[in-house]
Amino acid sequence: MPQKSVKRRRPGTSTIDPHKAEYPNHVWSYDFVADQTSDGKTLRFSTAIDEFTRLALWNV
Repeated sequence: MPQKSVKRRRPGTSTIDPHKAEYPNHVWSYDFVADQTSDGKTLRFSTAIDEFTRLALWNV
C-alpha cells in the first residue's frame, strides 16, 4: 500500500487587516464560559472585556 502523503499548509497573508484598540471603548470582546458545580448544576456566563484597558464589563 502506498504511504499517505502529509498535507502541509501553504503560508500566506490574511485578506483582512486586524485592527487594534486605540482608545477605551473602541474594541470589545465577548465570550461564553460554562462550568459545573460539584453537585452537577451547570453554570453559564457571558463575559465582556475592553481590549484597550483590559477591564471586564462588571469592573467598570
